[in-house]
Amino acid sequence: DPTKGIQYGKQALEFSKSIQWHDGIAKSLLVIGQNNYNIGEIDAAKKNYLQGLNETQNQSIVATLYKSIGALHTSNADYANGLAYHFKSLKVSTAIQNEVGMADAYYSIGTVYHYMEDTEKSLSNFKKSLSIYTKLNQKAGICASFRAIAAVYMFLNRHQEAMSYLEKSLKIAK
Repeated sequence: DPTKGIQYGKQALEFSKSIQWHDGIAKSLLVIGQNNYNIGEIDAAKKNYLQGLNETQNQSIVATLYKSIGALHTSNADYANGLAYHFKSLKVSTAIQNEVGMADAYYSIGTVYHYMEDTEKSLSNFKKSLSIYTKLNQKAGICASFRAIAAVYMFLNRHQEAMSYLEKSLKIAK
């Protein structure tokens, strides 16, 4: 329930402010922003994400905020800004050696390129995410990457290759 999510996020925000915990403030703003986004309050979500960036030096939180801002731009078909923020997330995740963050960023970048119909870059990034998720044995990420690769192959009318990736995803999901 996004309304309760906002309510709880605001409680966490007030508590974090009361103890001057800047990472907690940033995380609270992230949660509030995600719930704003889920109920269509896009401007409020963006405002909270950007405010969160000003509150923390924690690079893991920064990467997540960048990812969220990138997703917000992407959902509004602002692909240039979506890519810019996803690349920022990738850069930060790489710098702090957060492999899950790197895989998530590659996946998000692949998604934007897919929306832009740049199939070569889309496939390249989805395959990078798949490689990392596989290394980490992150089954949800592996399945999502397989399905995303299949979607690109479907777009290219390469149905046999798409089916192969969908079958791989199904096998792991079982």
